[in-house]
Parts: sequence; C-alpha cells; structure tokens
Amino acid sequence: MLFLDELYNGAVKWVPVQRQKHDGAGHTVQVQERLQVCVQPGIQEGTRITLPGLGNEDWQGNSADLTFVVQQQLHPAFRRLADDLYAIVNVPLVTALTGGPVALRTLSGQLLQLPVGDDVITPGSELVLPNQGMPVFGDAAGRRGSLHVRFNVSFPSQLSRQQQVLLRHTLQDCEGSSSPPQQERPVESKRAS
Repeated sequence: MLFLDELYNGAVKWVPVQRQKHDGAGHTVQVQERLQVCVQPGIQEGTRITLPGLGNEDWQGNSADLTFVVQQQLHPAFRRLADDLYAIVNVPLVTALTGGPVALRTLSGQLLQLPVGDDVITPGSELVLPNQGMPVFGDAAGRRGSLHVRFNVSFPSQLSRQQQVLLRHTLQDCEGSSSPPQQERPVESKRAS
C-alpha cells in the first residue's frame, strides 16, 4: 500500500519478499530479501511494477519475474480521480463573507494560497486550479491534472443577542437577500359591531 503523497512525489520503497531459490544440490530453500521498488510520480492505482528475474527460481535455476500491483491508501484530505485531486477546505464565516487568505497544504508539503480574493465564498462552491493536481504518469512535459477545491463554510455554534442584531443590521441591505426587511405594523383589532 502506498500513500497518496508517495504517488504524487514518487518514492523508493524497500519491500520484504520471500522467494524460492535452489541451492545447487537440488533442494529448494526459502529466502527472505528486501527489494528496492521505484515508484514514479503520478503512477495510477492498479499499475503493475515488474522486477525482471527477481521471482521464484525453477529447478534449472531460472528466475521468474516478480510483479507488484500498486495500491493506494486513503488520504485524510485529498481524493484522487485519474490525474485530478479533490479537497475540501474549511473556511470561517467571517473569511467567507469578507475575504482574506485561504490556504491549503498540498501533497508536496507546499502551502498553496488559494486565489479567492475578496469574493464571497458560498458553502459548497468549488475552485478549480488547472495544473495543480497529480503529475501525469510518464509525461516528459511535466503536465499535471487539476486540483478541485470545495469550500465548507464554518458557521459559529452560537451568537449573542448583540451579535445577531449587528449582523441583521449589516446584512439586511446585501445584494442577493431574499427580500427587504419589513417593519412591524401594529395589528389592528376589529370590533364586532
């Protein structure tokens, strides 16, 4: 099993294997070895990595090939689909409404500042960053997939009465509000005559 950051950056893994060899006297012996496996950046889950001549030996001393199948462990922050990466970023309500820096730590360890500017971030909105996803396996030009960032706006669990009044006053005239605030009118009572 490989971590997603190993598939992103590439890695050298030392894998313990047990294989059969012949000792020259006609006997088969089990040998424990650690073999080096090179994982290229962008390699896909299910890809076969073959190490020629490092499998079991037959009775004549000919070694078979040894094949590993790439398996990816789930990542807590990213999901991979082909060469694209998907992430969810939590944004505080104040930042979602007023703008400010929003960052995401990438699989390379870099802190990527997301270009959200002063725009209002709505819950569930998505930002697509071309060429910020997984490396395209075997591509000499260094192309990458896209990074899809979905925003989750974190709302406060409670507000004081004063905060509610201030927010209502501030937000009542915002564009996109459903309707202007209505002033309360006294209810007229009709008397039966």
